[in-house]
Amino acid sequence: MRLRKILWGCLGVVALLAPSACSSLPQTGEPHEFAIEAPQRDPVRQFGSAPQVGSSPTLLVEDFLRATAAGMYDDFATARLYLQPEASATWRPNLQVAVFSSDFSPSPELKDRQGKSAQVSLSLSTVGTVNESGVLSVSVTPGSVSTEFTLTLNEDGEWRIAELADGVILSQSAFTNAYQNVNLLFPSSDLSGLVPDPRWYPRSRVAAYLMQGLIEGPVESLAPAVVGDLAADLTMPTAGVEVQDRVAMIDLEGNSSSSEAERSALIWQISQTVTQVASVQSVEIRLNGVELDESDVPSGPSYRLDRAIGLLDGSVVLGATSLSTEVANPEAAGAGAANPAIGPVEGAPVAWVNSEPSRLAVMTLGSAQPRDVPIAGVTAPSIDRFGVVWASSTDAPGVVWAVAPGREPVQVPVPFDGEVAAVRVSPDGSRALLLTRGNAGSQVWLATIRRNDVDAQYSFEAVTELDLFPARVEALTWVGETTVAALVPENDAESTIEVFTLGGWLQVLSAPPEISTITAGSTLGSLLVQRPDGTAFQRAGAAWIELDNSVQEISFAG
Repeated sequence: MRLRKILWGCLGVVALLAPSACSSLPQTGEPHEFAIEAPQRDPVRQFGSAPQVGSSPTLLVEDFLRATAAGMYDDFATARLYLQPEASATWRPNLQVAVFSSDFSPSPELKDRQGKSAQVSLSLSTVGTVNESGVLSVSVTPGSVSTEFTLTLNEDGEWRIAELADGVILSQSAFTNAYQNVNLLFPSSDLSGLVPDPRWYPRSRVAAYLMQGLIEGPVESLAPAVVGDLAADLTMPTAGVEVQDRVAMIDLEGNSSSSEAERSALIWQISQTVTQVASVQSVEIRLNGVELDESDVPSGPSYRLDRAIGLLDGSVVLGATSLSTEVANPEAAGAGAANPAIGPVEGAPVAWVNSEPSRLAVMTLGSAQPRDVPIAGVTAPSIDRFGVVWASSTDAPGVVWAVAPGREPVQVPVPFDGEVAAVRVSPDGSRALLLTRGNAGSQVWLATIRRNDVDAQYSFEAVTELDLFPARVEALTWVGETTVAALVPENDAESTIEVFTLGGWLQVLSAPPEISTITAGSTLGSLLVQRPDGTAFQRAGAAWIELDNSVQEISFAG
């Protein structure tokens, strides 16, 4: 069930997504009513208990489920005490995790008992599943899991599980404690940046899981945008990654690319991926016993996601206050300037829409005049780190326009019917959000971008509907590189903001009344919403604070 009509300023959190710290707070304004967010706590390490003497079949299964919640910390040693030896040898707990709501208590039911054998069944509703690669699939509506346990008496006359399905069943709270949401990082197709691939891995050995994930490669949907096979021919001869004095020792065997650029990219992706672990500050990588040189590792793009652009007295300006810097004066901005955008890296262009006549204006910072790109019915632009400006058009359904620096605009087809009302490209340029509208309402699509910036050739691949969002999304924005925030009207005056982290869970936030647009920078703390009259509010913890300035149509980079 969706959370709806939450008090203005109150935070409704679904599942595991933790609130972000604030970035870029407004300078003035009075706070509005809000509810205090609970402080984030460190995960609690869980410990399982051995089987109790004389346990009934149902009690044994209940205790087994508790022991599996601690399995990520003891490699399921305690949980296996509940199994007969043959079942212990064949059971694969890491094959899948079924996650159920923490508000629910599993109740195993005795279905049959005859002599030394018993059948226990368990049915429950799930909110998501995690496969053996660490990929989380969230249920739009609660799913269901039904499983059976066959128990037999051991030589001591105690019930033990003889047959069970692979995988484990965990509550959301137990899952949060045992697993960590981290990103595998794969080089972009031109090796100039790293693209995140979100996964959930056990906290106890997250560094080893990250390395194994890099070896196995990205999820299929991300493959068109990245070089995912740099580590494909490598193996880890040991079961884990040793960490000493915050240095991760990574030993690899096998063949790596002979290309210097690809070898540097390999070192880069390993280093940046593994140092996400809190206990790791740096890495030492050995390939076939030889330490790899990190001196030529790329630094990657430097993102400036919290930079804002807006309109002030007919000028296009950088910043969200009356002290903003003018980018284009009223004459250069043109009549009817609207929907300004700026790229997410230094040197990226700015763009806006003109209605008289309909055109896309693209301008390099410091230039005197913008480049006019005539596109009838053009919508609000989005700019990636490569300087490509993306926009849809009400006059051209079924395509998205892409305008690369120094190139003529090209049409990128979309594989679905309906008007593309908005396009938002992730800062790294690997993914696109597409908002479509039709008779049945709105739909949010996620697409991977296959790109050839040299020839300005692009295509949308692996297009998938994000059906967690309802059929009445008004506006979309990226929050950082992997989080999507959608403005969802409840009625003519009230809205909520639904936040979804790719490979994560859904979070629902309240919103001030009568808002029409949404934008964000690097974190949820930067969320900014606006009314049609230009009144703007920014999140401050769990509250919304009204901005005291004259800048209109504020938009963060991207």
